Amino acid sequence: MMHQLLGPEKFRRGTDLYFERHDGDAVTCEDFVVALEEASGCDLAQFRRWYSQSGTPVLEVSDSLILAQQAEHFPITKAIYSLLSTLGNGHELAAALGVWAMIFLGISIMGAFVILGKRGGSIFRM
Repeated sequence: MMHQLLGPEKFRRGTDLYFERHDGDAVTCEDFVVALEEASGCDLAQFRRWYSQSGTPVLEVSDSLILAQQAEHFPITKAIYSLLSTLGNGHELAAALGVWAMIFLGISIMGAFVILGKRGGSIFRM
């Protein structure tokens, strides 16, 4: 991600500076970010949070509103619940998807008849 943000040239200058300063040393993630910042002239403070907060992000998905009521899960579950409520209940969504599937199937069959011409019926013969 840092490579994408800085571009290949600035990132390479940063890694060259990093190895020049710290080759063979015990280093920290902060040392790497500082070298990239100094060589590129870009502020990479947003990436420091990756290194200061321990743990692995976990995404828990549930169809229950119990998670939405817990403060740490609220933003994600609220967004999912809002999206689902705008789509309607499961029956309406299934019906809409069924209609689109039938339209797609009809267009596909018509396309096959156009391509095959008079032999169009042969695709249904056994």
